[in-house]
Amino acid sequence: DCPACKEEFPKIQALQKDIKILALDVDLKLKSLTRYLKAHPLSFDVGWDEGQEIARRYGVRGVPFCVLIDSHGKIAYEGFEAPRSPQKLFEAVPAA
Repeated sequence: DCPACKEEFPKIQALQKDIKILALDVDLKLKSLTRYLKAHPLSFDVGWDEGQEIARRYGVRGVPFCVLIDSHGKIAYEGFEAPRSPQKLFEAVPAA
């Protein structure tokens, strides 16, 4: 269990109406992810980053770690907390 993740996920879920959310679990055991999702259902997609390849690619340094990728595949925002509102989220992304 990740106490910080439990705190951040409701905030991230609130943003889902404005953007597409995909969470990646970097736990080394798929069983742990399956158990967590059963106990804590989420309204956004969650993938398993087996071997932490994606986490390494984006420089994830802890969890929960948010990376906002713009429509061009560039990192527009990264941090340990999700932006608190859709307005803050869109301010982080440069206009296309």
